[in-house]
Amino acid sequence: MKNFHPNLQCNLCDFKTTKKTDLENHMKNDHTFKCNQCDFTHNQKQKITQHMKKKHQENQFNCDHCEFITILEDKLYFHFNTMHKSKRGKFECEKCYFYTDDQEKIIEHIKKKHHK
Repeated sequence: MKNFHPNLQCNLCDFKTTKKTDLENHMKNDHTFKCNQCDFTHNQKQKITQHMKKKHQENQFNCDHCEFITILEDKLYFHFNTMHKSKRGKFECEKCYFYTDDQEKIIEHIKKKHHK
């Protein structure tokens, strides 16, 4: 049997199979990350982040709390409200969604992001 391989296992999860095509389909369907601004896909999230920084650098909005990047400001606010809102700090920016527990960081943020 040409397609039979004993003990094929996904290197990202516990999936096991004896067929190479099953493993390839598993990787494609279960471990593929997609750029949220174009059709680029990759099986490593880090490569998507690198792609976005290289290809979509202009007019992009970066989350200050994780690696999320988008070209649509509304998507950034939605991301923030769904992923980070419950983790708010003591100091919040009045111009955007940024927050921190460190007063020096909020001052630095305002100077860098809002030029004040």
